Amino acid sequence: MPKKLILHAGLPKTGTTSIQNAFYRTRDLLLGDARMLYPSVAPNHTNAVCTMFLKNPETHITNKIGMLKADFDLARVRVDYFEALEADMARGDWDTVLISAEGISNLSAEEIAGFRDWALEYVDTFEVVFWTRDPVKYTVSVIQQIIKGGQTIKSLADDLPLPNFRGKISNAIAVFGAEAVKVRDFESAITQEDGIVGAFCRDVGLTADLTARIVEHATRDNEALSLEAAMMLDRLNELRPLFDNDGAQARRTGGEIQYLQAVRGNRFDIPFALRKACHEQSRADVAWLNKTFGLDLYTEPFTEEQPQPAPLDMSTITSSAILMSNLINTVEGLKLTLQAHEAYHNNELDMARSKLAEAQRFTPESGHIQVLRQRLN
Repeated sequence: MPKKLILHAGLPKTGTTSIQNAFYRTRDLLLGDARMLYPSVAPNHTNAVCTMFLKNPETHITNKIGMLKADFDLARVRVDYFEALEADMARGDWDTVLISAEGISNLSAEEIAGFRDWALEYVDTFEVVFWTRDPVKYTVSVIQQIIKGGQTIKSLADDLPLPNFRGKISNAIAVFGAEAVKVRDFESAITQEDGIVGAFCRDVGLTADLTARIVEHATRDNEALSLEAAMMLDRLNELRPLFDNDGAQARRTGGEIQYLQAVRGNRFDIPFALRKACHEQSRADVAWLNKTFGLDLYTEPFTEEQPQPAPLDMSTITSSAILMSNLINTVEGLKLTLQAHEAYHNNELDMARSKLAEAQRFTPESGHIQVLRQRLN
């Protein structure tokens, strides 16, 4: 029987995390009831696909953050992804494989073709699913995600991360053919009684009974940072960059987000001028999308500015960001120093030096580090 690959190729910020987590939790059910394979490498297949097929996988944000760890081996990670996915694909108990990787929408046509050629070893046909979203709301959400990756709002002002429907979807059309590409708008999906997960289940051809069972496992995931938390991270990115041209910077662990998610406040938004620019700059792209797929989406005129609550004073944002960063660095530095001590006492001297060097990036003034360094020397 011919085998089919459904590629859920984004776009990002269209409920992908909730969909991926629900399908990952129910992958045994999918395989048993629908002969649909959902690869087990991770709920989100983006990191695997991008690491496997990007020309420069070190530029993928998760790999950049991984480089903050002294023991991160990108070449080994890439091999592990190939081995894990190929082990799943080599099974004989499925007819359809679903790969959900919104990050593939950012790959070039040549890189996507590399993915297709690899997949042709296992499947006969392809279906590519794109979910779209209102450009302004999409850009607001993506800007927050980009801040989480180390950039600043100031650096994005002249190069807004617009959805770029034409560029992303055209690459898929060029590789898989127009007949293989389907478009669904996020706005209509969230109006469904069983939400985006239910809408997605129907899009990929699951029965009503199986859809209901998968929806039971759905949760609302990847919650946004508050405006105040995002401002703190934005300021921290400015004062203590996560990366520079030489790689990871000092005094940044990359784990600040898990703490900032606890900061409550106003709903995240971007300045009115940026929202307006986003709407205006996306008109041609929206026109292409509607013409290509016979749709009538996102044609409403831009609305007037809505009043926004005043955020915290910038001095408060700055001092809070630095205080949080110092506390996180102290904890991480102490943890790594203890690991270095353990390695030293086990006579694993290379491991001890590696852990100590990593600790020194976070807390270079630590007396514990200096004492152990003298012993190692």
